[in-house]
Amino acid sequence: MLREVSTVQQIEGQPHRRWFIDAFFDLTVWSNQADIIIGFQLIYNKDFNAHAVTWERPSSFLHTSVDQGDDHPLKPKASPILVPDGKYDSKSVAVRFRNSSSQIDPLVADFVYGKLLEFRT
Repeated sequence: MLREVSTVQQIEGQPHRRWFIDAFFDLTVWSNQADIIIGFQLIYNKDFNAHAVTWERPSSFLHTSVDQGDDHPLKPKASPILVPDGKYDSKSVAVRFRNSSSQIDPLVADFVYGKLLEFRT
């Protein structure tokens, strides 16, 4: 079940951030001063072949995979980066999100769920 992280660092001059996590998902939601959601990023399948769905107002969607960086024994691990990945099963991700989001702010849960269903690749 997703739960909200209560200590999220806010950066002056940037939108307000909220962060929700569980074993499968990481959800970051950005909102403006009127508390209107202006974007979100949902990382799913985060421990194995992680992918991200990113949405920004008004209707910009992006689906990417998360490249965890080199895992070379002689070099430090690089920071993860997002790389293009067009394969996205909106229905299964949305249904799993819906099941995991029943205990978070319903306005956030409903908004993200609706956008996940709306996005098609």
